Amino acid sequence: MENVGAHGARGELKKKELRQEYRKLILETEEEKEELLRPGNEGLTEKVTKAQKLFSHVKDTREGVLDSRFMTLAVALGVKKTQQVDTNFVSFDYDTYVAKLNQKVRGDLEDTLTSVEADKNFWHQFDRMTYKNWKSIVPTINPLLGALGGLPDKKRKQSQRTKEDRMEVKQEKPQKLSRDKRQTNEDKEATPEEIEKIFSIIQKLYSHDPSPIDYWELVTNPHEIDGFGRTIENIFHLSFLDKDGLIRIFFDERELPVVEPLVRDISAKRTRKPKDTHQCIVSLTMDDWENIIDTFQLQGKDPLIPATEVTT
Repeated sequence: MENVGAHGARGELKKKELRQEYRKLILETEEEKEELLRPGNEGLTEKVTKAQKLFSHVKDTREGVLDSRFMTLAVALGVKKTQQVDTNFVSFDYDTYVAKLNQKVRGDLEDTLTSVEADKNFWHQFDRMTYKNWKSIVPTINPLLGALGGLPDKKRKQSQRTKEDRMEVKQEKPQKLSRDKRQTNEDKEATPEEIEKIFSIIQKLYSHDPSPIDYWELVTNPHEIDGFGRTIENIFHLSFLDKDGLIRIFFDERELPVVEPLVRDISAKRTRKPKDTHQCIVSLTMDDWENIIDTFQLQGKDPLIPATEVTT
């Protein structure tokens, strides 16, 4: 058991070092943008080669996200560098074109013609040479022979409802819920047990790796049957922990939401200042849920927040 624990600790240390190497590579690339975009600079190629070596050691989603962020940055720099390449190898020479056109149209005209006669002859020859190419394209004018015939009017049939038909429609009143039923529904939406369970999971994950936890990996349930509904419930329950000051949700250097606990005991609630709080509406569709599973490679994995079995 000690050998297994030591092996797992070494694996986590290697993953942490790999993430540090990726963050260092991304930071260097962002700081050296101007230098990498200069013609003849091979720095971008070297950094991509280094990223490929790091990618051979990637096995988890967190390292894969960092690799994806670097490749996005490298592709953007590659596009800018490609746009700076001068591809105008063939240029249009107006003087040469006019000289060849003049020689082709005029041909061997007599030099005895005056300038006015030469211009008239030029345009006459030019019209004869180009007319055969355009006569099938330019439409001819065809006048109408008389007015268009009258079209028959469409008559709409009006359906009349009798008083008996209107009386047959049954009027249904909305169902009224008693106070006890409303209270029961509210208790089912968010129970203290669910919130405590999620907080203990966050504490356990943070104790193994004291770094912010990816928000979408935490709340997403990839199961096909009820995974989408469970994901919505996890987002809802997590908002209570954030409101009570037990956790903090913020964006990391990858511009992705992460979660971090603020207290060790769930009973120790913190009072936040108004400027420290921020409310927003999270919109999540089935397509968004499937895209998150594909992006973070969660298909086939167990959710970090297991579903609670409901007993009847």
